[in-house]
Amino acid sequence: MKRIGFIGAQSMHTVYFGAVLAAGVPGLDSTSGHLWAPDTPQLVLPRLAAGELADSCTDVDQLLELSDAVMILLRDGTSHRALAERCLNRGKAVFVDKPFACTVRDAEAILACAEKNGMPVMGGSTLCWLPEIEQVAAQSLEAEEITIRFAADWDSPYGGWYYYGSHLTDLCAAIAGCDPIRLEAKRDGRTVEALVHYPKLLIRLCGDPEQKDLVLSVREKGGGVAEIPVPDYERCYRLGMERFSRMLREGKSVHPERLLFSSRLLEEIIKTLS
Repeated sequence: MKRIGFIGAQSMHTVYFGAVLAAGVPGLDSTSGHLWAPDTPQLVLPRLAAGELADSCTDVDQLLELSDAVMILLRDGTSHRALAERCLNRGKAVFVDKPFACTVRDAEAILACAEKNGMPVMGGSTLCWLPEIEQVAAQSLEAEEITIRFAADWDSPYGGWYYYGSHLTDLCAAIAGCDPIRLEAKRDGRTVEALVHYPKLLIRLCGDPEQKDLVLSVREKGGGVAEIPVPDYERCYRLGMERFSRMLREGKSVHPERLLFSSRLLEEIIKTLS
């Protein structure tokens, strides 16, 4: 049974993943979940209680001693590379929460460090593990256009569009792959729309801070538009933890090409609109 450590307390993901772990995930030690919170140490006690985590750590070295693998959950994506490299260099597999990285350079460095140390890595948006995403990916072969709508705020206090926009770029990679031919993007205040052109498919990414649900719609070639409902998308936290556990058993990184592509797409959208 693998012991899981958590880094970061500002994000509620620490609570969500902690509660999933405590409820039981095959292959993971449900009594683990030590927390080191360099981002918001004042939130350690409430996060420990709400996420049913084991205990807090005073520094990263203590966390690594008590953990077999680590989930890096800080909201600040610019901090992810240094933390991931530190864990990987100590022989700990990592899950790096979204945004996996804020630059292509950081994404490449994390993946290279994982390969150098022979340790697996995964991360990004756990929305990608919802079964509806696999369903839409299968439909993409016959589709003309797919629209993905989700909450994303250009002016988010948690690092701008990187924080929630990465959901959209991760989903784009999961549904349509990593080989688009052209990008267009426009912004209206805090709302962003990006058109990702593939040879035979258009992916429309719509990030709106007022959007409450994940909305997927598919326009088939010569046909109408079908909306794919995504009820209770917070199922994704359990699905993500289960996939993390599988990665630890198999010892193989999960879709590194998607993580790199999504980081590149995210960076290009922001550069286009800045």
